[in-house]
Amino acid sequence: MVRKLLLSILMTIFLVSSISNVRAEDSPPPTEVVVEEEETPEAAPPQEKSNYLLMGIMVAMGIFLVGGIYKNYMDKNKKIKLSITGIDPNGDGSYMIKWGYDNPTNKNITPEKFELNVTKGSAILLKQNEDKEIKPGKNDEVMVTVVNQDTLLEWVVDDQKLVLDGKDLENRKGETL
Repeated sequence: MVRKLLLSILMTIFLVSSISNVRAEDSPPPTEVVVEEEETPEAAPPQEKSNYLLMGIMVAMGIFLVGGIYKNYMDKNKKIKLSITGIDPNGDGSYMIKWGYDNPTNKNITPEKFELNVTKGSAILLKQNEDKEIKPGKNDEVMVTVVNQDTLLEWVVDDQKLVLDGKDLENRKGETL
């Protein structure tokens, strides 16, 4: 198949070149052309303003391009910040804990891992957002839990982890972490 293709290409090239040789031999000899001397007109002086304008536009476009690339890079490297947005005592030795986040990007993030793990003690989950999507900006009440001083909780979102130790709650009433 390849041989036939190469052979047909070579034959076509040979055929075209032989036809052009015949045409060159058949054409009459060129007639002599006399060129009279003329004065060459001078070119207009260069317009420096247009060169500076063009350079300015190119620099502005370069800055815009680099800025866009930098912003895109920075947005990709921004991570959400998990936080405890409220610690309120219930009066019976338990505490109401509000969990939140700050998403500094302008995009919704759907994490692959979104877990609240009780590693010690017990906890009651009073409220949790229906969707696990993390929207841009702050959300101070993604979850609300009730825990006591014997509880050890960890909130895991993808590669980030926020740990709450119930032993520290008495000292942190009304605080945000």
